[in-house]
Amino acid sequence: MTLARDGSLYRVATAQDELVLIARALDGTSTEIPVPQTSGIVAAGLQVAFDEGTGTAFLVWQEGEGELARVTLATFDGQTWFGPVTIGGGDGRSASNPALMVHRVTTVVEEEGVPVAYSTTIAHVAWWSGLESEDRGVAVYGWLPIDYYGQPDLTVFYPREMRDFLPWGISCTLTEDPTNLTQPRLFLDPESGDPHVAAVDLPSCMFQILPLRPELGPPDELKRRRHVLVFDTGYMIAINPEVPMGNADFEVGHNLSVVMYWDTVDGLAVNYALLEESGWSDVLSLPLSDEIDRVEAIDLIRALAR
Repeated sequence: MTLARDGSLYRVATAQDELVLIARALDGTSTEIPVPQTSGIVAAGLQVAFDEGTGTAFLVWQEGEGELARVTLATFDGQTWFGPVTIGGGDGRSASNPALMVHRVTTVVEEEGVPVAYSTTIAHVAWWSGLESEDRGVAVYGWLPIDYYGQPDLTVFYPREMRDFLPWGISCTLTEDPTNLTQPRLFLDPESGDPHVAAVDLPSCMFQILPLRPELGPPDELKRRRHVLVFDTGYMIAINPEVPMGNADFEVGHNLSVVMYWDTVDGLAVNYALLEESGWSDVLSLPLSDEIDRVEAIDLIRALAR
């Protein structure tokens, strides 16, 4: 679910064998809006975001399972639906574990000595793309500029495998199934305000944190594109070898800090390790008790990165 600045709450859920967008107004009244062409589908990984600039709700979800899984996008501007359209998968590869982030971008340029601000909305999407059955897959990222009516411009949508941005590669052998690590993260860095995408490259056992810097130019009817997304130099972090990959998850937060956490074998504590300037910290442990259950422990650990 996502909360708009005016107090409206938007949630996407499955109801009566179809997806619905549930909009709750500030006065508490709710409206259920069926998502078109979703009757009887198998949907997972439901994501919703709201753009204040265009008053549009964005929905992304995983449709189908296994090798047939694909990522689907739809938008609703309060009156009209756009989509659903497939943006990942359906090309011989599966697409799962989608992530979505929508934010407003403003660039100020000088025109005849006068600063002029140009704004637009950009939807960032990422997912996990499965390759051949023996391959563990790769993280994929793409971005979509949004027009005045809240509709995405699919003509400039060119998803990229994040491993393309690795300056060099190593190889590693994973003996466990790192399912929890196949969920890309999208977030705004509080220091720079720029969007970032974080993912794990499993063949090399490396974290990737890729800064993204949107740039806008003046509107020009003669030029189809006025949006540019610059892929800045990324960060590479070797995964802590002491972490059991089959039972681990991670959080990226303030100043691009990283914390990995996982359950102990006996289930009596949650272990974690922090990425420090000198490398990974020692493995630490937060015991569970009557005062702290597992959910609370994970929230406390994740907060270390925020």
